[in-house]
Amino acid sequence: LDGRDGIELDPTADLVDNNRDGMVDEENDATASLVVDIDAPVIVLSKTWADDNGEPLEGGDLITWTLTAENRGTTLTEDVVLTDRILGLADSTFVAGSATTTAGTVTVSSILLAELGDLDAGAMEMVTFQTRLNQHPTASAIVNQAEIDTGDSYTGILSDDPDTPEFGDATV
Repeated sequence: LDGRDGIELDPTADLVDNNRDGMVDEENDATASLVVDIDAPVIVLSKTWADDNGEPLEGGDLITWTLTAENRGTTLTEDVVLTDRILGLADSTFVAGSATTTAGTVTVSSILLAELGDLDAGAMEMVTFQTRLNQHPTASAIVNQAEIDTGDSYTGILSDDPDTPEFGDATV
């Protein structure tokens, strides 16, 4: 079988014993399963925050944000770039000089831009920065989401708040 992206599949290879009788045969297993291992990166971006002054949030509090880019796949992904529109956060101000990264470079102008470089399979890199609340926050004051793109066509991957059951949701 000709697969996508030049992957060729052999339907007679790697058949599975579906009925667990110790024999791999189409007749007794009802349907044959084809096991295909495809090497690919799996990029996950999470975003968390901590109130450095202790909760509850109040005007003047310092918030530390942590972005974690992780490759849960089986191969390297290239040219990982993380962006975050932190200057658009309502009721807060970016703390100059607070942005750091465990790999590559991070700059802040109208957005935070972290060029992390390549991310090996199983690797994880982090970016942290701080904002200060200008006033007591409203319900939407610190809702934020970052985005990650790679040089090998993985684009628009949004950050996830790992503290909620939904995947791909903004950090609140």
